[in-house]
Amino acid sequence: MYAIGNIGFDFGTEARRDGFRQQMDRPVVDRRSVDPPREEPPAGFDYTAPANPYDPYQLRSYLAQNPWASDKLIWTLNLERTPIYALEAESPVGMIWDGYRPAEPVANPEDEQQQLIDDLHHPDRVAQILNGFAANPPVSYVYRQFRDAIVGQALDIRDPNYVSRLSIPGHITDRTVRLFSGQVVPVVEVTARGLYTWNERALINAAVGEVKKYFEQRREELDTRALDRLDKNVRAFLDKIYYEFRNLGRSSQDRALNYAGTNAFALTADIYSGLTSGMAQVAGAENDLYTLDTVTVSKSPYCRMDSDCWDVVVSFFNPVNERQATVSYLYTIDVSEALPVSLAPSHQFLTR
Repeated sequence: MYAIGNIGFDFGTEARRDGFRQQMDRPVVDRRSVDPPREEPPAGFDYTAPANPYDPYQLRSYLAQNPWASDKLIWTLNLERTPIYALEAESPVGMIWDGYRPAEPVANPEDEQQQLIDDLHHPDRVAQILNGFAANPPVSYVYRQFRDAIVGQALDIRDPNYVSRLSIPGHITDRTVRLFSGQVVPVVEVTARGLYTWNERALINAAVGEVKKYFEQRREELDTRALDRLDKNVRAFLDKIYYEFRNLGRSSQDRALNYAGTNAFALTADIYSGLTSGMAQVAGAENDLYTLDTVTVSKSPYCRMDSDCWDVVVSFFNPVNERQATVSYLYTIDVSEALPVSLAPSHQFLTR
């Protein structure tokens, strides 16, 4: 299975939900921030509110300090708020440290080995490191991604850290689980390889940046209007991948389609040229930018032994002038493993 969707969580029963509420810390609230403001008791400005296990921020804080509780939740993959799979992490052969620096709870000490060596010569820094390890024990990479994703999804869509989707690779088991609503969904064992959160704003900025480089090479500049149109065009590209081609990620065709969609900017650095295929001589012209037309999937005419290969063709067209040629990109993708792989660089060609 290789699917695209949002991460959700479910408690299954009232008893399990109340167990989380009982174990979670009660958040401290500033009385002055409550509407209407609370006046009692008169001493101080803070009071403790009941813990809310449905609050993504409170739940992430609790799981960061108690990672062993991560598998007690029922993590779900949702399409339009409808759970389609229950998710569990693969066997945690490798755990990751979650709190080398208090200000950076996601940092991994192995990534900062030299800095760690330098810190060991300063007792105060050693104390900070030990406190960080105690407050944030090792955690499964999969569960950490789930835990952080529920907060990223709760952010405003304009926030640079907003998470719009996740790509979930894994294997469907023969087990099912009943959710709190009574719905029964299949259980998927999620692999760490290929598990990514989609930072939509970063994807858009990357695509826009490539187009701006294209203009800089031509010694031209994009005006504000053209940049705004480009931003909307890239977002429309992503929305079309999200919604028009959504699927359960079970069949070979669906897995190839999802991989091409989630890795459109990673498979090739030239995908941005699909948006600039009809670039006019004068920057800012109305027919400068192409847009996504269709995405088709077909069985590849060639494949290596013991593989399952599919050709994904992504086509762009000029919405202003339909007489211009359609530009297509072809990817050959092997979906025989949980994490699909691209077999060759993309091939570009023109069609009617």
